Amino acid sequence: PEKPGFGIKLVKTDYVQPHHPWIAPGMRHDWINFQSERKGDHDAIGILDSQTHKFVKYIKNGINDPFHGAFSPTEDLLISGDIDLKGGHVHLMDTNTLKLVASIKTTGKRTRDITITHDGRYAFIGHQGYNPKKGLMGSVDVLDIKKRKIVASLGEGRCRSGKMSNNGKVVFYSCDRIDYIVAIDTKTLKVIGKIKVPKKSRPFNITFRADDKYAYVGLLRIGKVGVIDVDQLKLVKTLKSGKRTNSTYIHPYVPLAVVTNDGT
Repeated sequence: PEKPGFGIKLVKTDYVQPHHPWIAPGMRHDWINFQSERKGDHDAIGILDSQTHKFVKYIKNGINDPFHGAFSPTEDLLISGDIDLKGGHVHLMDTNTLKLVASIKTTGKRTRDITITHDGRYAFIGHQGYNPKKGLMGSVDVLDIKKRKIVASLGEGRCRSGKMSNNGKVVFYSCDRIDYIVAIDTKTLKVIGKIKVPKKSRPFNITFRADDKYAYVGLLRIGKVGVIDVDQLKLVKTLKSGKRTNSTYIHPYVPLAVVTNDGT
């Protein structure tokens, strides 16, 4: 941005509503999913070459709607969720060959946030499936990446938004319709705490401070940021932020956080 004459180049896509860009390690390719606004009709992840600014491939999984993803820290692998209305799957893609490796069925519906352990062994999978007649559909699944198998399902109800601590020891997922955040030990794969938040506040996206002393969660329905003491696994404070509080972003150099609000 500081370069003279810097500009933005618009790149045409074969699908509408490009949603999240995921830049692969090495920065050669940018993986992009396409938001379908719950229609379940966008079966594609686009791969953009960062040097030529052209799409080199679209990967189709044959199921439905690739969504949020995460890169393995130990191998050339991207794991993405899928907000298919009819089921739950995650898709494993080779970031070197640019090919779909596997699609694995989960225990819930509409997979969302993926977090991967620092040793690359396990992936935690959130779900955002909800059916007013059938209730909450999907907690936090644990995928053994090498075995390509779901080995645990943790938490209760719909636990969709997750983040791993910077030291890799614990992962938090927001179970937004039952008002708590589930804390999971990444070594034992056990629930070590259920952090209560204000009733009907709809906890959403989570961010850890660099030193992992505190984690911050957007409380969507009440317009506040929740501050969690990570060692105590307890909500210690709420801060007013605006309407429909979403995410917190931590400044890398100064003690400052920026909070986004969907309604203001």
